[in-house]
Formats: sequence, C-alpha cells, structure tokens
Amino acid sequence: MSSWCTLLVVFALGASALPALAGEITGRVVAVPAGDRLRVASAGAVVTVRLAGIACPEKGQPYADEARRFTSDQALQTVVTVKVTDRDRSGHATGEVTLMDGKSLNREVLRAGFGWWHEHTSKDEMLRGIEEEARRGRRGLWEDPDPLPPWEFKRKKKPGGAKSPQSRSA
Repeated sequence: MSSWCTLLVVFALGASALPALAGEITGRVVAVPAGDRLRVASAGAVVTVRLAGIACPEKGQPYADEARRFTSDQALQTVVTVKVTDRDRSGHATGEVTLMDGKSLNREVLRAGFGWWHEHTSKDEMLRGIEEEARRGRRGLWEDPDPLPPWEFKRKKKPGGAKSPQSRSA
C-alpha cells in the first residue's frame, strides 16, 4: 500500500486504531480501568483492550474493585501481548492477553474468581472449566452465594430493566 493510502487509512480510523488492525499487539499496560479492560501503549498509541471470553463485575457491583485490583497487580506497567480476536461494540480490541510469564491474563482473572466465562461471546471450554473450578473453590466473587453477572446488572440499571425476572447463571 502506498504511503498516501496508509495516511488515508490512519486518518479515517484514527491513530489509536492502527495497532489493533494487526492480529497481535505488544505493548506496556498503562492503565486498568476495569477487571476485564486494559489500556496498552503500543506503536505510539494507546489501545483499549477488552479481555476476550470473560466479563468482570461492573463499577458499582460487589467485587468490581477487587477484580480491577487483581488485574492491575498482574499486568499494570508490564509488557503484554494481545492476540486480537475481535472488536467490541465500542470498537475496542478484544483478545487473549498473554503476560510476560506466558500465562493468559483472561484465564488468571477467572481462576482467581473475579469474572464469568462469557459463553455468548466465547466457545472456549477451558474458560468454562476454570470458572467452574473457581466457583467450587468459592474464590473471589464466588464467595457470594448468588453473584449477579454484569450483563444482568446492566439490564437492571436500564429503565424498565428490573420489571421482568432475570435468570441467573448457574
């Protein structure tokens, strides 16, 4: 692609989107806004990355702060590699985040009990098994006998969202 075409692509997408176009991003984690979201500095831009296949408690939910703190302890100011698999509704990169020691951050968050396997966006059965193991061990948010998944929490926050009974994940 000519440099003129590349410039048009960068202008149209915004510079922050450029690193996420590749299948992989390597960079330093500069912020952790939530347990399942990172900001990664790479190639002169900061890219927001959502951990694929999992969902952590939302701000205002029990264990949201603990999930964010756990993710920060694991990744903040370290170099990670993100295998980009998709984009979320906001256009942020979604992917598998690998820590410097080779471990999957997505899996470690679930193993510690700070998230749900999001079966609607992931068919990774290993994530399901890790969540089930954390539930059995009553780790993290699984200390609560009936934790509310973030997608239900958001639904209940919407006007009229609490009118119908919500199913809980088992």
